[in-house]
Amino acid sequence: MIITIDTSNTPAHELRRIGNMLIFFVSDEPQRAQPQAQVQVQDEPQVQDEPQVQDEPQVQPVDLPMVRALLAELSRTGKKEAVQQLLTSFGYDKLTSVPSNKLAEIYEKGKQL
Repeated sequence: MIITIDTSNTPAHELRRIGNMLIFFVSDEPQRAQPQAQVQVQDEPQVQDEPQVQDEPQVQPVDLPMVRALLAELSRTGKKEAVQQLLTSFGYDKLTSVPSNKLAEIYEKGKQL
């Protein structure tokens, strides 16, 4: 089996492609003796006929420490009343009362203050 790595593709695309080839090879003929794989790397200039699709940026989930840090910073900069009004507008008197499914919304509103 010869595996050729095309460096003009993204590493994630190549890993996925090679993984699929290996799965096909292993699952297609499980009783056959496995030959050693040879890996060849081809350095080719990247041709951009089509725009490359960027992977989605990883979005970090909003958690209690993130919201607490943001609201604490706002309070330190003189927006303590605005922070309290924000929590009250959601029906909570303190941050620890806020359920985790509302934290992202409060965080976004807090960034707008």
